[in-house]
Amino acid sequence: MGLDYRSPIRPTWRVKLRRAEKHLAEFHAEFVRLRDTRQKCRVSTEVHTQHQTNSLLVRAYLPDYPEDDIAVIVGDLLFNTRCALDHIYVFLSGDEGAEFPILTYDVWVADLDPSTGKDRNQPRRSRLLKHARKMPAGAFALINSLQPYLNLPERPNDQVLAILNSFSNVDKHRRSHLIRGSLFEPRTTLDVPGSECEVIQRKGEYVSGTVVAQFPAPPSDSQAQVETYSGIYVTFQEGRAGGKRWDASPSLTTLFEFVRDNVILPLEEFTR
Repeated sequence: MGLDYRSPIRPTWRVKLRRAEKHLAEFHAEFVRLRDTRQKCRVSTEVHTQHQTNSLLVRAYLPDYPEDDIAVIVGDLLFNTRCALDHIYVFLSGDEGAEFPILTYDVWVADLDPSTGKDRNQPRRSRLLKHARKMPAGAFALINSLQPYLNLPERPNDQVLAILNSFSNVDKHRRSHLIRGSLFEPRTTLDVPGSECEVIQRKGEYVSGTVVAQFPAPPSDSQAQVETYSGIYVTFQEGRAGGKRWDASPSLTTLFEFVRDNVILPLEEFTR
């Protein structure tokens, strides 16, 4: 399911979502390029002796990759996706200062301040009721049904909209998300003059600095040459060290498609 961007009069939420979709495509292109392009890695070797047998261990390290550029692409994708929600909500509510609500707690239940006795949820509830009076009842009901505290009550912070909101706020106000790379299916060769070249191909992902190959140790005077070529598999991490780490490609696609298919498209029915 997708949006028809060819309309000569495009609501601003469509423009924002179209831009987000371009950033998603840009990210995927870079993700696939890094994953599928074999780049030469820096390697280190060491001889390991076990049971009177010498083995040559090869560690491989990530080559340079444009992690900051990728972080900016991710940030722009998150920003424009979040903006699309705000734009359609402003249109429906008629309030230029409104923003699409994303609630991880139930504002319709009183939250009394123990020191003052005042309901801390009352101001947010009043704003929502003000917006509800100006928008179609069906639109407000849909928005309410998608709220994280209702949609995923056992883990509201893990619901798609809550994740989008958290990621977008971190990137917009504090710092870019960390882009992490790992070696992807490294291929290591051992070339000893006068002997047949040996090759070890690994499947899956490996942390930079991991042992990616183990060969029978050649003679110390053999002038052996070791090379490792690897793809780079990128993930992103929320905020700084210690933040949640996400498999970037499916996670970003899920965020975008959820907003497009479960929020924007259904709400457009109320803008006509």
